[in-house]
Amino acid sequence: MRDLWHFHFYGDVPLALVKGRERIYLEHFWNDFAADRKRSLPEADRCLYARAYAQPGAMRAGFEYFRNFERDAEDFGRMGSKRRPNSSRPTSAARLSPAPATGSWRRRPRS
Repeated sequence: MRDLWHFHFYGDVPLALVKGRERIYLEHFWNDFAADRKRSLPEADRCLYARAYAQPGAMRAGFEYFRNFERDAEDFGRMGSKRRPNSSRPTSAARLSPAPATGSWRRRPRS
């Protein structure tokens, strides 16, 4: 249970506790959950994430992701148990990759 507390860390009080301390909060995951804390995430990326999560609404969105994790699992379980027409046919997914340093998505060229 020690490593699952963040699934229940959401709402106004956690937001108030983290406001202005986003980097400290994120450091816990980067350092304490990493196999090798010295190589978990480069400093430039840490700064980028800390700035991004300091934006209005960003931490709330991050907390909501974990708050809804159990419900998402239930929803995916229900969806996976339903047979769909043509489910044996392979589907084509767009080839997307994150653009360096921006976090936005762009189409990858065919290889």
